[in-house]
Amino acid sequence: PTPNPPAPHSLKTLPPDLFAECLHFLPPAEISRTSLQLSKSFRNEESSERAAWLAIKHMASIAGKWTKEQNDELTEVDPDAAEARQLLKDHEIFGHLLGAKDIDTKISGEGGDGITRFEDESWSFLYKLLHDVIVKSPDIDGGSDTDTGADHVPDVDEEEASANNNDPDNAEISDNEEGRSSPSSTSDSPMDCSIALTMWLAFGQHALPPLSSVNRRSLSLVADRVYRALTSRSENTNQHRKKLKSRAIQMALRLGQAGCWDVGSDILDHTIDEEVLREAKYDDSASNAAVSATEPTPVDIDCAISVTNFLIDRLYSQTYVRDSDEDTRALSKAAQLGRWAVHKASKRHTAFREKQRSKPNRPSSARDVSGEGTVPTQTSSSNNVPPPPVTSIFSNDCVRYLHALLAQAKALALLAQHVALGASDVRRLEFFPTHRHPLTINPSTEHEIAVATHIVASSFFSDSEAIFSIPPAVMREQEPEQEPYHQNEKEGDVFLRLTYAFQASRGEHFYCAASANMRWSHPIFTPLDTDVDDDPVAECIRSSIRLLKETFGLILSKVYETTNLDEELLSLAIRTAKDLGKACDFAERTGNGDIALTDAGMYLEFAYLCSCFLLGSKHPSTMNIKRLHRIATEDTLTLADRHNRVMPWLADNFGPKNRDDVMSE
Repeated sequence: PTPNPPAPHSLKTLPPDLFAECLHFLPPAEISRTSLQLSKSFRNEESSERAAWLAIKHMASIAGKWTKEQNDELTEVDPDAAEARQLLKDHEIFGHLLGAKDIDTKISGEGGDGITRFEDESWSFLYKLLHDVIVKSPDIDGGSDTDTGADHVPDVDEEEASANNNDPDNAEISDNEEGRSSPSSTSDSPMDCSIALTMWLAFGQHALPPLSSVNRRSLSLVADRVYRALTSRSENTNQHRKKLKSRAIQMALRLGQAGCWDVGSDILDHTIDEEVLREAKYDDSASNAAVSATEPTPVDIDCAISVTNFLIDRLYSQTYVRDSDEDTRALSKAAQLGRWAVHKASKRHTAFREKQRSKPNRPSSARDVSGEGTVPTQTSSSNNVPPPPVTSIFSNDCVRYLHALLAQAKALALLAQHVALGASDVRRLEFFPTHRHPLTINPSTEHEIAVATHIVASSFFSDSEAIFSIPPAVMREQEPEQEPYHQNEKEGDVFLRLTYAFQASRGEHFYCAASANMRWSHPIFTPLDTDVDDDPVAECIRSSIRLLKETFGLILSKVYETTNLDEELLSLAIRTAKDLGKACDFAERTGNGDIALTDAGMYLEFAYLCSCFLLGSKHPSTMNIKRLHRIATEDTLTLADRHNRVMPWLADNFGPKNRDDVMSE
């Protein structure tokens, strides 16, 4: 017999996209009930999961539309960011990136929608999370700033208070119930702002536009809601908290990208596994084995690496070294997690290499050593099938190990600098060098404290420097599998980018050592080729400038050659240029002006212009560069003036013509 046709207005007659638009306003319980009616037409046993996923996809489309409109209206939100983009839109290397940021490729075309779930999550769980935050909570005001006056250059504490204000009382809230009940609300509504900020925070699937102060406060408020929704479940057990760890840490990292460091730190404080921190305090493998009954998953190690990077990036955003118990705890925690991640990633890397050697024809990048899937390159398919879960942030154990080494090297160098400068009291440290010297245990007199401080700082610098000798050997081991390995990685140059990152970090390592040596008559740390009669400060700053300049040149030459600039590479170029300008300024201030580059100011000009372009002028990282470059409120140079100085300098020094001249020589 012929089945009865569906009623003209039943849910089964709706196309999936329209159905999803209706779905995302349903309470989570209704998702399950309604999806039963759809199972016949969708022909999917996991109908509830699929319905939840479709609803989340629709929220992603709203977020993408809001993001594009915010970029289109950037002049009202951040005039300097809008001007920087206007100036660079036709540039041969920046124009491509601007196009990708204006029309986000992650949510259109064949690139997938960027929506992923971790292995312990379900789509229904994620839908309930988003529903609780977006629909059940008051709307977020997505308006623009009313304060469009001249920039004010605050000190560090003042900027943190203004840029990272997480007080819900200071956020503008709208109680407009109509915006919550109408799925056809326009994309500039508070509801759409709330959806966009929540989706970016949860998934990062669209590029966040430069935020107004209002939207930055709104993001902090959304983050607080999301985290409370994650942790206030009735089943808030140990197992449940571990299940939420990956999502919460990714949220914190995105908050760091947006410059909302305080609320990101609050999330991490409630997320980091105390068992991992306890285990990280032990030095030898036997003790580690006694503390940890089971080996961590790849995501556990990835999270430790991510938290280490977050804590270090936050401290760098402050511009100045501060005598702060909070900073000391953050540095100790970063170094602890970094050591733990290196230890665990090294063990996995060893097993990974053994497996490669036993099966030489096995593609090294397709799966992790344990057979686990990695982050998919496409997160959706054309037939509306939800993507598989993410079980690993990095593509394989070789890449994971390299990222762990990089994070630990940065943590040790910054911790060494803080200890040497007296900003981190050696008696308050929760982390010590692997082989602890007896004189560093419980110092009490002024002399004992000074000796312990010198030993600990010197050991941290030595440990950091030792790490930089490891990556080349690791990468050489991978060379036989490099071609198939690279086929699965963005633009096939993961190792090249890691090489840039390690070299830039080593340059910053020597800068930290140079500043540390200023305080001591006997040097804390010097390059290996330093003679007895050489000035330790000058030799360290010379090495720093050389490494940073080489790295910047390699990055820009690569970008000019491929004209394929992305946010990751531009961020590394900005950070390298900023650090190089900072190192040259330090050389001038310490009587080593002959070491500084004559065009040092151009590197800071580049960093400031490009940071405005990428992050916006109100982002804490941009403000950091502004302070380093001493750009005062009364500065008469416009962004156009800076652009007209920087771009010819960039092309002359790093463009194709410069490379041809070097090759002909």
